[in-house]
Amino acid sequence: MSMAYAQIVGQEKVSELVKFPIESLDMRPYVLTLKNEPEPVLYDLYGISNHYGSLNGGHYTAYVKNCILN
Repeated sequence: MSMAYAQIVGQEKVSELVKFPIESLDMRPYVLTLKNEPEPVLYDLYGISNHYGSLNGGHYTAYVKNCILN
């Protein structure tokens, strides 16, 4: 699939940097059913999967937290 066609049909991979906290991410703003929760709904990051390439193929890498050392 050519890049121009992918852009027209909205199938282009998004490559924007997403910033988020590694610890204590409050999910209330991102989950519709949690928006009115009075207490924070906190998550800590334990792993992440990265995709390098296009929508037609590529490679994946992963990082995980070592719970023994951290």
